[in-house]
Amino acid sequence: MPKLKGAADNAFNRERLAVKQHAAASSDLWRKLSIYVAIPSIILASINARNLWVEHWEHWETLPPLEDRIEYDYMNIRTKKFFWGDGDKASKNSFTQALALADSLPQLERQSQLSSQG
Repeated sequence: MPKLKGAADNAFNRERLAVKQHAAASSDLWRKLSIYVAIPSIILASINARNLWVEHWEHWETLPPLEDRIEYDYMNIRTKKFFWGDGDKASKNSFTQALALADSLPQLERQSQLSSQG
């Protein structure tokens, strides 16, 4: 810590010096945390994720093909229609079609109201 001498030794300059020293210590702490904690944590998490991914697909390969699996009553329950169709397939532009349908809903509601009044 450099000492201030003469006219430079006042409350303002002492506070500025203290802020500068605190900033240096704080930035050093965060640099060390980034290098010694964050980067190894990211590497370990990536290795874990890859191992889980490989395990999952190794297990998936042992299962019978989808066509040969038993379809139970509780599987694929559909209580209402999906806005893009039956729900067994999704089209290439299902999001765009959903937006177009959402835009046309107020017009369809008005038409149904007019037809019910007449």
